[in-house]
Amino acid sequence: MNMRYRWFANDEDKTDELGVPKTRQPIEVPENPRGGMSRGETSGVVLSALIFLYAIFTADIPLAFVTVSYLLFELRRFTHLLGEPWGNFMKNLLGGFSVALFVGAIGMMLF
Repeated sequence: MNMRYRWFANDEDKTDELGVPKTRQPIEVPENPRGGMSRGETSGVVLSALIFLYAIFTADIPLAFVTVSYLLFELRRFTHLLGEPWGNFMKNLLGGFSVALFVGAIGMMLF
């Protein structure tokens, strides 16, 4: 029988070297101290918007769909503002639609 004491629980890492959780217990993710989006996400949204404008002007429809799918995926972050039942519904809807749009854009590029 392996006894675990609470005061030793913080001595171990909660994830392994690949970032996979060692336990099923929910891990507290530290929030962004600035609030909102990180610098990488912000630059990704700006770059995606610029690529979207380029795709519209050059009539490259699959590239426009890829950028719209990324922008919709990043829009999921703000669905909590709608409230509990609608926010969760819109988060799932935007996530599924962005993945389907990305797969459809890849299909348009290949066929």
